[in-house]
Amino acid sequence: MTNVPAQIERAFEIATDRRMRAVARELAIDIMEAETIVQKFEMSIEEWDYIIQHPQFHEMLLEEKERWHSSLNTKERIEYKANQIIEDSLLKFQEYLHSPAFSDTAKVQLLQALQKQTGVGSKDAPTAAMGERFQITINMGGDVKVEGDVTSQGKTIEGQVLDGGRNP
Repeated sequence: MTNVPAQIERAFEIATDRRMRAVARELAIDIMEAETIVQKFEMSIEEWDYIIQHPQFHEMLLEEKERWHSSLNTKERIEYKANQIIEDSLLKFQEYLHSPAFSDTAKVQLLQALQKQTGVGSKDAPTAAMGERFQITINMGGDVKVEGDVTSQGKTIEGQVLDGGRNP
């Protein structure tokens, strides 16, 4: 015969531990208000009170604060806070993008920055190996040359433009 109530109680404890750890992490990060955390985890006020008054929760909160504020976590803190700032600014950015007073150049730069931050288009863009470059030189005749570094091997492809199929 199985002990079903004991299994249910253990499952509840595991779920409560996970929830306590998640709440402790959010409080350690200290970006969201308590009301927002309650909504995020779809908790009742009773659940919130139970968690924050639980002795194990206080230990978890201290652990999460130590982990969050550790010098080894600097990069994650910066990324998290920067993303939070961007998220909070999205409505204002949308206003700028639709404002006739905001220059087209600034709109393009804002969109490019947002695309870079979110990775939009990066999956489709071909990626070169680290340090790989090549150079293109276009001789427009006379002294006009357009150059751009595009290969690390320095391979040169030379050619001539034929005018109307005639030889030069």
